[in-house]
This record gives sequence, structure tokens and C-alpha cells, in this order.
Amino acid sequence: MMQLENYEILYYGKEGDDVECCELIECMSLKEFERYFCSNQDHNTHVSLHDSDSEGKIIFNKNVANALRERIQKPEIVIISISGIVPFIKEIPNAILMDAHVGHSCMLAKYNVFPSKSWRAFLYSRYNNSEVKKSHTSPYWNDVVIYHYLDLNQYKLVQDKEDYAVFLGRLNFNKGVYQVITSCEELKIPLKIAGAFSAESEERKFLEFCKNKSYVEYLGTIDIQEKINIVSKAKCLLCPTLYFEPFGMVAIEAMSLGTPVIATDWGGFAETVVHGKTGFLIGYHSELLNALKKVNDISPQDCREWVEANFNMDKTVHFYDRFIQRVESIETAEGNPWYTAELNDPNPISQALVYPWR
Repeated sequence: MMQLENYEILYYGKEGDDVECCELIECMSLKEFERYFCSNQDHNTHVSLHDSDSEGKIIFNKNVANALRERIQKPEIVIISISGIVPFIKEIPNAILMDAHVGHSCMLAKYNVFPSKSWRAFLYSRYNNSEVKKSHTSPYWNDVVIYHYLDLNQYKLVQDKEDYAVFLGRLNFNKGVYQVITSCEELKIPLKIAGAFSAESEERKFLEFCKNKSYVEYLGTIDIQEKINIVSKAKCLLCPTLYFEPFGMVAIEAMSLGTPVIATDWGGFAETVVHGKTGFLIGYHSELLNALKKVNDISPQDCREWVEANFNMDKTVHFYDRFIQRVESIETAEGNPWYTAELNDPNPISQALVYPWR
């Protein structure tokens, strides 16, 4: 995305990564990667959520840090997407650390981009009550909210829907999959489910719960094209999560295809789903049932226009461009940047949602 704005992008990854960048710095061989990690093609049924200290990640993080030390001769912005690498990079003098996606660095990055205002408030609250604050002061004025985004060329609006609902995601209790199954069973709505489990015990529990439920079709793990085909034809996507979602990428994917979203009224969904216009925000079982009964009233065109107005890569790139220019101004200011940084952008730096129907 940033190459569209003529940034010089250096990507630190593994051997053979196919990434649009100016240069790929290989920090792990393909042989090593296959030893420690599954490939994207494996579509494993089980996905570990607690492997940030795994041997493979530690090796990769150290290799990245060593490569950065060798290459960075002057201050450069280093954007991270995983938390385990933060301790390594913070020791590199010329590295300007930016967490530009979700806030996985636990507020240890100097600059943070959050995918929703809800998530930023949640992390600020947690940070203020953590041990981290005793040794680190986060200047909140360095942070912004920029929503996640799609390349809409990959997602086409589908107006005609079929009579089934869909659930995509980790198939754990806190994602709301059991609430989805129960609600669709009560209303006799066919349900397609795809996703992975955190453990074999979760899989056994799920398969036992779905036994003899003929209206439920479990698809396993699917690739992006299969996901687009299934979601684009569904009457709705169901996301009644108990988990506090930072954003919920699958929701904007669905709405870009013209598929309404029914989600819980907290976390990122409270910002990405417009109640009564692109889907429904719910809190209890009866509200989920009511939403399922009314979901055919939602316009696929309204769903698409909402994503085009707010979560479009062609628009989002300008927010990142403005933010990075802001970072450069702060970093080159002398003395206390609160007083000396020349920030002349007249617009708010955080992204504001646009309602295209108003």
C-alpha cells in the first residue's frame, strides 16, 4: 500500500516471501520455516494462540534484529506486526518503532496505530494499570486510529443472496459459535461454518455439539477465494463474539460483498457495523433472533457503500502517509517535540468514519 505513495519499503521476512517491496531481507530460510511453522497452504485445523515464545519465533526475531543492526545507519521507521520482536528492536538506536496494525506491542512502541477507538481506549486502560507503565511512559499524542482496510478490487458486490447464514473464525466458545448454532437451529436457517480450533479438545466439543444437526455444514479451514464465494452469497455473516474484538476484519469483508453483519455491540464491531443499515448490533439471544428475522431488509448496496467510504485501501493510504509525515516531523524536531515539532496538517490525524447516506 505504501509503495503507491513512493515509500522505500524494506521487508524483513523469510526466504521466498512474495511481497511488494523494494527489497526482501531474508531472516529465515524456507527449510527453517517449514521446521517450525505450518505453511499457508496447510490450512491446519488447529491454530495455537499462545506460541509467542516458541523456538521458531525467537530465532526469527533475533535474525531480524541482527539484520536491522547491520543495515540501519540513520533513523528509520521500523513497523512491527508481532509483539515478541519488540525487546530486540528497542535496543537498536536508529530504529523508530511503530506498531501499525493492532497494538500487539502492548504500548511499548513509540508510535501506535489502533484499528478502532474502542480498542485504543481498552489498551490505554490496561496500560495504565500495568507494570509496564512503571518503566515506560507512553506519550498518547503520538498515537492514532486508522481503521483496517481492503483492496476492493478483490471483493465484488453480490446483490442476490441465498438462504443460509455463515460463521467464520476461531471455533472457540468466546467467539460465539455455539450461540450462532443455537439461534439458527431455532429459526431453521441453514448455517455454514469455517475456521480452526485452538486445541483438539475444542474440536471434539464442537463436533459433538453439531452431531445430528443437519442444518449445520462445517467446511473446515478455507482459503480466501472460498471465503469470498461463501460469504458473498450468504444472507448474513454472524459475529456474536464474547471476545473484545480490536476490529473484526471479516465484518468489512462481508459488507464489501454486500452481505449484512450481525455482531455484538462492543469492541470494533460497534464502530464497523451500522445498526439497521449494514447489519445489526445485538446483546442477547432474543436480539440475535430478531436480527436474523430482519436481515433481509438490509440493502447489499448500503453495505458496499459503507466499506467504500471507510475501509478502502485507496483512501486509507493517505491516513498512513499523513501519519508517517507527522512522525518524521516529530523525530527531526529539536528539544521537546511537544513545543518544537512543526505539524501543519490542518485535519485530525485519526480517521473519522464517513456515513455516505447522510
